[in-house]
Amino acid sequence: GNYQARIHPEIRLLNSTDGSSRVEFSAGLFAQICSNGLTISLSDFGSFSSKHLGIRSEDIYGLTQEYADMVPRFVESIDHFSNQRLGRDQQLSFATDARALRWGKNANVDPADLLNSRRTQDDGDDLWRVFNRVQENLMVGGFSSANTRRRVRPLSNIALTNKINKGLWDLAEGYCLN
Repeated sequence: GNYQARIHPEIRLLNSTDGSSRVEFSAGLFAQICSNGLTISLSDFGSFSSKHLGIRSEDIYGLTQEYADMVPRFVESIDHFSNQRLGRDQQLSFATDARALRWGKNANVDPADLLNSRRTQDDGDDLWRVFNRVQENLMVGGFSSANTRRRVRPLSNIALTNKINKGLWDLAEGYCLN
């Protein structure tokens, strides 16, 4: 099937009826990767976790509405990203710029490591697939960098994750203008 056709925006709200667990909110783009409904997060456009104390339903509604208002822009951007082809030099440039979002300009991680694909659906030279490969490698880590020989750790800091995702999205939009 068409990979892009299986992408959908989603808002996830996890809550307990008795207040025994934290309220967790996340919004992003998800892709169905097999027929049993398994999905993966492609892009995280905001998330938070909070104790029930002090959480107001108006705040949750406001976040949900803000995300819903952005969905048409996301869908339009994905379409543009999917139609933008990147040569190998452009892919390496994108990965180099993306690497700086997490580790700074003088990082030891080889940008080529960020272009490695984990799924055949992400193979390809369009900006959307390059974006997905780079984003997953930045966020999930788990690979050994060719330059450092050390395993890259996954990101766990929510604020940093959101900052990198926004920076990566902005970077991709910049490549669409070129």
